[in-house]
Amino acid sequence: MIFKSISEDLNISKNDFFYLFILTVFSILITYTLISFNQVLGIYCSDVFIYLSNSLVFAGYQSSVLYLYLSPVICVLTAILFKLGFLSEASLYLVTGVFCIFANIGIYVLLKNKFSSLLSLCGAFLFGSFSLTLLWWANGTLDVPAVALSIWTIIFTILAVDKDSKYYMIAIPFFVLAVFTRYTELFLLPLILLYYLSKHDFFTNLDLLIRSRQEFSKKLKSYIKSEEFRNILKSCAIAFVFLVLFSATILA
Repeated sequence: MIFKSISEDLNISKNDFFYLFILTVFSILITYTLISFNQVLGIYCSDVFIYLSNSLVFAGYQSSVLYLYLSPVICVLTAILFKLGFLSEASLYLVTGVFCIFANIGIYVLLKNKFSSLLSLCGAFLFGSFSLTLLWWANGTLDVPAVALSIWTIIFTILAVDKDSKYYMIAIPFFVLAVFTRYTELFLLPLILLYYLSKHDFFTNLDLLIRSRQEFSKKLKSYIKSEEFRNILKSCAIAFVFLVLFSATILA
């Protein structure tokens, strides 16, 4: 029932699952091809050496190169594969590759909010075949994984504001994960706030504050008691847990 509810809110029908299947197969084939290609080519981006070194440290190995203050999400996930015995740069390629698939599916879902299934599929195919995207696809860098989490943050923010405030409990933690994947994703915050304010009559409420503080106070108290505000507080609590965990990982 939960899955059905989310699908309906995302505007995903039964027919869309066929398109999503095609897109997923397409994304997996690209990921597999590029992982194989990158293994033959070798590491050509110096940042990848740093991420591999950090992953080794998180997995309990010694390393002379320490940049643990860098975005830790991908390194922590790669460290899990290292602990399972997959001690190779292919583990990092695989982790980033999975996020690339996640990004492509996210593009489809985001476009489906406004366009038909076919146009959404074409848009996702274009995103997955742009040379700029393919250059950083499954090569151990953080660019596309950060984009993936940003896309899904935007999707669930739109759902939270427009349809059901329960989606804040997904959107805000996703935002924190996006930031700890690549710190530049902090630039998403103004966009999220602007979208939220645009749907909550910010200027009307500001005018009300100027004209009648008593009326504004009543409206504010009513909002504080609302389900939306409670869901925002819950989502902030979940996000705070992620914040503490990743901050501790960096500072350890």
